[in-house]
Amino acid sequence: RKRREEYQRLQYFRRKKWVKVKKTEKGLFVLLTNVGTRERLKRGIVARPQMKKGWVCLVIFDFPESVRSGRNALRKFLKESGFRLAQLSVWEHDREVADDVRKFVRQAKLQKWVCIYLAKKHC
Repeated sequence: RKRREEYQRLQYFRRKKWVKVKKTEKGLFVLLTNVGTRERLKRGIVARPQMKKGWVCLVIFDFPESVRSGRNALRKFLKESGFRLAQLSVWEHDREVADDVRKFVRQAKLQKWVCIYLAKKHC
Protein backbone atom coordinates (compact mmCIF):
# COMPACT_ATOMS: atom_id res chain seq x y z
CA ARG A 1 0.00 0.00 0.00
CA LYS A 2 2.76 2.46 0.99
CA ARG A 3 4.70 1.67 -2.16
CA ARG A 4 1.61 2.30 -4.31
CA GLU A 5 1.06 5.69 -2.64
CA GLU A 6 4.68 6.66 -3.31
CA TYR A 7 4.31 5.61 -6.96
CA GLN A 8 1.12 7.69 -7.32
CA ARG A 9 2.84 10.68 -5.73
CA LEU A 10 5.76 10.30 -8.13
CA GLN A 11 3.35 10.15 -11.10
CA TYR A 12 1.64 13.31 -9.84
CA PHE A 13 5.01 15.09 -9.65
CA ARG A 14 5.80 13.95 -13.20
CA ARG A 15 2.46 15.26 -14.54
CA LYS A 16 3.14 18.61 -12.86
CA LYS A 17 6.64 18.56 -14.45
CA TRP A 18 8.26 18.95 -11.04
CA VAL A 19 10.52 15.93 -11.58
CA LYS A 20 12.07 13.90 -14.37
CA VAL A 21 12.43 10.18 -13.87
CA LYS A 22 15.02 8.02 -15.60
CA LYS A 23 15.47 4.27 -15.32
CA THR A 24 19.01 3.14 -14.56
CA GLU A 25 20.65 -0.18 -13.77
CA LYS A 26 20.31 0.55 -10.05
CA GLY A 27 16.65 1.65 -10.22
CA LEU A 28 14.87 4.94 -10.77
CA PHE A 29 16.78 8.23 -10.84
CA VAL A 30 14.55 11.18 -9.90
CA LEU A 31 15.70 14.67 -10.85
CA LEU A 32 14.05 17.88 -9.63
CA THR A 33 13.28 20.22 -12.56
CA ASN A 34 13.46 24.02 -12.51
CA VAL A 35 9.67 24.10 -12.15
CA GLY A 36 9.97 21.66 -9.24
CA THR A 37 12.65 23.78 -7.59
CA ARG A 38 10.41 26.86 -7.78
CA GLU A 39 7.47 24.92 -6.36
CA ARG A 40 9.63 23.69 -3.48
CA LEU A 41 10.70 27.28 -2.76
CA LYS A 42 7.08 28.50 -2.77
CA ARG A 43 5.97 25.73 -0.43
CA GLY A 44 8.92 26.37 1.88
CA ILE A 45 7.99 30.03 2.26
CA VAL A 46 4.69 29.13 3.90
CA ALA A 47 6.57 27.15 6.56
CA ARG A 48 9.05 29.92 7.40
CA PRO A 49 8.82 31.56 10.84
CA GLN A 50 7.26 34.99 11.29
CA MET A 51 9.63 37.93 11.50
CA LYS A 52 9.72 40.05 14.63
CA LYS A 53 6.73 42.31 15.02
CA GLY A 54 6.82 45.23 12.60
CA TRP A 55 9.50 43.73 10.32
CA VAL A 56 8.90 42.74 6.70
CA CYS A 57 10.81 41.40 3.73
CA LEU A 58 10.50 43.85 0.84
CA VAL A 59 11.07 42.88 -2.78
CA ILE A 60 11.47 45.87 -5.07
CA PHE A 61 12.00 45.55 -8.80
CA ASP A 62 12.25 47.60 -11.96
CA PHE A 63 12.43 45.65 -15.23
CA PRO A 64 12.92 47.09 -18.70
CA GLU A 65 10.18 46.19 -21.18
CA SER A 66 12.55 43.79 -22.95
CA VAL A 67 12.49 41.51 -19.86
CA ARG A 68 8.71 41.42 -19.44
CA SER A 69 8.64 37.62 -19.08
CA GLY A 70 11.06 37.79 -16.15
CA ARG A 71 8.94 40.44 -14.46
CA ASN A 72 5.80 38.36 -14.95
CA ALA A 73 7.51 35.24 -13.57
CA LEU A 74 8.66 37.14 -10.48
CA ARG A 75 5.20 38.61 -9.87
CA LYS A 76 3.61 35.18 -10.20
CA PHE A 77 6.15 33.68 -7.79
CA LEU A 78 5.62 36.44 -5.22
CA LYS A 79 1.83 36.27 -5.43
CA GLU A 80 1.76 32.46 -5.14
CA SER A 81 4.19 32.64 -2.20
CA GLY A 82 1.89 34.85 -0.12
CA PHE A 83 3.50 38.25 -0.74
CA ARG A 84 1.27 41.33 -0.65
CA LEU A 85 1.52 44.22 -3.07
CA ALA A 86 2.59 47.27 -1.04
CA GLN A 87 3.01 49.62 -4.01
CA LEU A 88 3.61 49.18 -7.70
CA SER A 89 6.67 46.89 -8.04
CA VAL A 90 7.03 46.68 -4.23
CA TRP A 91 5.95 43.47 -2.50
CA GLU A 92 6.11 42.56 1.21
CA HIS A 93 5.93 39.45 3.37
CA ASP A 94 5.99 39.10 7.15
CA ARG A 95 7.91 35.81 7.20
CA GLU A 96 11.67 35.15 7.01
CA VAL A 97 11.74 34.58 3.26
CA ALA A 98 14.62 36.70 1.96
CA ASP A 99 16.88 33.70 1.28
CA ASP A 100 14.12 31.87 -0.61
CA VAL A 101 13.40 34.89 -2.81
CA ARG A 102 17.13 35.38 -3.39
CA LYS A 103 17.36 31.75 -4.61
CA PHE A 104 14.47 32.26 -7.01
CA VAL A 105 15.91 35.51 -8.35
CA ARG A 106 19.33 33.91 -8.82
CA GLN A 107 17.87 30.83 -10.52
CA ALA A 108 15.76 32.98 -12.86
CA LYS A 109 18.79 35.26 -13.51
CA LEU A 110 16.93 38.42 -12.48
CA GLN A 111 19.49 39.87 -10.02
CA LYS A 112 20.09 42.92 -12.19
CA TRP A 113 16.54 44.24 -11.66
CA VAL A 114 15.54 43.01 -8.19
CA CYS A 115 16.44 44.24 -4.68
CA ILE A 116 15.49 42.45 -1.45
CA TYR A 117 15.38 44.31 1.87
CA LEU A 118 14.51 43.59 5.47
CA ALA A 119 12.72 46.63 6.82
CA LYS A 120 10.94 47.84 9.94
CA LYS A 121 7.45 49.05 9.14
CA HIS A 122 6.43 52.38 10.77
CA CYS A 123 2.82 52.81 9.77
